[in-house]
Amino acid sequence: MRKCDPLIPTRPEKYLDHPGPNGYHFTLTMSALPLLIPLFIAFTLHPARAASVIPPETFGEAIRMHRTGDVREWAPETMYEHINGEAELLRRYGAVSLSNALYEGPGGTTLSVDIVDLGTPLNAFGLLALYSGCEGSPEEISGTHVFPGTYTSYARNGPFFIRIDVDSDDGASVTREFLTGLSGTFPVSQPLPDVVGVLQHAARAPCDVGYHPEDVDYDLGAGPGYLWTAPGGQACFMRLLETPAEAGGLAAALTEKGVRGLVTIGRAVAWSRDRTPGISQYLREVLGTVTEAHR
Repeated sequence: MRKCDPLIPTRPEKYLDHPGPNGYHFTLTMSALPLLIPLFIAFTLHPARAASVIPPETFGEAIRMHRTGDVREWAPETMYEHINGEAELLRRYGAVSLSNALYEGPGGTTLSVDIVDLGTPLNAFGLLALYSGCEGSPEEISGTHVFPGTYTSYARNGPFFIRIDVDSDDGASVTREFLTGLSGTFPVSQPLPDVVGVLQHAARAPCDVGYHPEDVDYDLGAGPGYLWTAPGGQACFMRLLETPAEAGGLAAALTEKGVRGLVTIGRAVAWSRDRTPGISQYLREVLGTVTEAHR
């Protein structure tokens, strides 16, 4: 069986392998690289707080698993002790706390779960989209949205991002059992904004929609927003501002940076660097629906 490392995306065609502190390695998706370029952003250091989701001591019917040891917790400034350089990525997505639990079961089956509190459901949605991409078929298990894999699964519930590593050829089944046992521990949270559903309907596939809470288009310094892939394969970006005046200001700033074909309706601004004929009309239609949903 392979040894699972915590919080490492497993889409090999999109990775770069980098040596981390103490000789460990962590893997970064190509889309995540800009997020890890040092920007020397001042983060507020939060004291470690009690985890609001406590993994159960035991779970499973078909395969009974038992937790080994205590649940370990880290605050934003100490997460690197557990996940090395990826702590910076989690902090950019608003991480408030990180907890880890280990389990053992019959036949040498082991499970490691990392639960990250990202503060808001939208941040958790964005990080899940970054890690899972469109690999596999998403499932809903007791209110948790999950992409189950043989060895590694990614999930979210409210503001929580969850990574589950199982050292078993039946890892997907063990993951489903675990999430069923974990379901009652999640607090009630706000649903995702309506705009997520609008973009999932307009995108090539629902899994092609993402969100970044800091810079949706890093090269332009565009600020927090949504990104998705259009049915024709074009990469699209959108920000939803507080007022139409702010949207106009962003459009002017992006135009000065050389962006062409911007579309602005109400307080929404969208753009694509692909100048395929028809993309502007497509963005107008999408923004029209977004504006309707947020009147």
